Amino acid sequence: MVEPVNKSICFSAEKADTATIKTNGIDNVLEMMGLDLPSVYSSELSEFVSTAVVGVSWRHA
Repeated sequence: MVEPVNKSICFSAEKADTATIKTNGIDNVLEMMGLDLPSVYSSELSEFVSTAVVGVSWRHA
C-alpha cells in the first residue's frame, strides 16, 4: 500500500500556537504572522483568521 503524501496546510486558529509540520503542514504560525494568539471569543480572532489566510497563502503559494 502506498502512503498518501500530505501537502496541505490545516490548523485551528484557536490552537495555532501548537501547529506542527507533521500534524498540520505548518509550524511557527504565530511567529510567521507576528501576532499573539487571541482569545477564542474575541473580535481579534476574526482579524487573526484573515491575516492567517493571507499570510499562509502568500508564503506557501
